[in-house]
Amino acid sequence: MKSHGDTNGDCKFDANDVNFVLQYLVEEGFAAAGSPRPNRAVMERLFAQEPQTLHAIDANRDGQRTTLDMVFLNYVKREILHHVVRIDAAPVGPATNCSLEVNVGLVTKDDIPAGPANARVFVNFALDDETFLEEFANSSLAEGRLVLLHNGTGLFGGVVEAPHVGGGLFRVRLLTAMSRSEIGLSIIVVTPESVKNAGYRPMQFVQGMMSSAASIAVDLPLSIPAFDDPNEFTVFGGFNPLLVVESLNDSVVCKLDSGICDEECAIGSFLSGSCTYSTNSLCQGSLGLR
Repeated sequence: MKSHGDTNGDCKFDANDVNFVLQYLVEEGFAAAGSPRPNRAVMERLFAQEPQTLHAIDANRDGQRTTLDMVFLNYVKREILHHVVRIDAAPVGPATNCSLEVNVGLVTKDDIPAGPANARVFVNFALDDETFLEEFANSSLAEGRLVLLHNGTGLFGGVVEAPHVGGGLFRVRLLTAMSRSEIGLSIIVVTPESVKNAGYRPMQFVQGMMSSAASIAVDLPLSIPAFDDPNEFTVFGGFNPLLVVESLNDSVVCKLDSGICDEECAIGSFLSGSCTYSTNSLCQGSLGLR
């Protein structure tokens, strides 16, 4: 049975998988230097037969295989962090009930779905455009809780806590008028162990490696209270988003077009309520509430 974090293909996750990442990085270093790779044939055969092992080396899901992945896996082994098994975002549309939806899936080192007792998940929305703050602040959360707003030079947006919706899945749904081709998203994964030591806390912030138009060039100070701890730390030197998502559709327009909100009513009915980011308009009358 395959296990998350199993980088060496032995169907379990343990210290050997952390060591295997180091071996892989050493091999890549040899290749970059034009030197012989002593384990090349063994590794290439493993990755060909079990491609999920190569995928598992990118433990922090940032699209790169670096020493940060080795640190991340070591933290998972020590229960400071959890395996990130899913991270995706979908733009405003009928499939997401007209919300910008972000999903994060976590499992423990023992492949057990994480939950509120051992994980808190937060989604960081950020751009360096000042007008983004107003757009973000005027949005309405269908799922999630606003934790803080970013309002400083070169950093605008905010952090939303993603509630656990079951099976290790945490979700944020944002009803919004944001019209952006690139919105930077990163995640913050907090555990009871990660808040105990200030040195662990920066690893809670899971970011990307690739620069984009949504990259941030300034420090990110954070206060993310969880597990009875203020959990304060700073991401120094800026960061690249873990995901870049497009959101071009207005949630209110989507609700009207998809029928979530009524716009006109039949004779004998009347329109009750207003179609906004947080409320729906519905036809009501002698036939009852639809």
